[in-house]
Amino acid sequence: MFNLMDRLIFNSLDKLYKFYSKKELGYQLAQLNQPDTRYKTLLKEVEGVYKEILLTDLPDYDEVRTDLLFKLLGTSVSEALYIVNYLHKSLPLSGDICEFGVAQGATSALMAYEIQKTDKTIWLFDSFAGLPQPSAKDTLKDDIFNLGSMDAYRGTMLTAVDLVQKRLNDINFPSERTQIIPGFIEKTIQSSEFS
Repeated sequence: MFNLMDRLIFNSLDKLYKFYSKKELGYQLAQLNQPDTRYKTLLKEVEGVYKEILLTDLPDYDEVRTDLLFKLLGTSVSEALYIVNYLHKSLPLSGDICEFGVAQGATSALMAYEIQKTDKTIWLFDSFAGLPQPSAKDTLKDDIFNLGSMDAYRGTMLTAVDLVQKRLNDINFPSERTQIIPGFIEKTIQSSEFS
């Protein structure tokens, strides 16, 4: 039952977002990263349904969270609500929060916002140079940019560190609790700082 409900909610949000993104007004809203009242109301309702039925540890409604959910780019609202729920479940544990593959930092900002009232640090790992050269094991599953091959994706999806930092600054997340680690994970994780 939960999988069906999850799919129904996701499909509804996805259709609404696609509708807005195809319209000039929707395009402008997406560029400004400001949800209109209808979309914001829908997100609030979706949060409530998830909290009531699926994700009972999801914190109470928060307007800033709703704005951050609207700004997500590669993470669906459903996925983000799961992240928020399980992040809150883990808050009593010792340790910090890590994200591997930051992209534009929208999910990073959401997670940072959720840990803002703790003393946890957020560690953000990304190459900031786009995707690496694909290995022989990599296969093209979803050609989202219609490039035709895995090799064509090398160097795509890059984002500047400054954009990620700006997203964190926009929510007033403390810079002293932010660690942005540029580089491919195979190399950065082996540094003496993490050993």
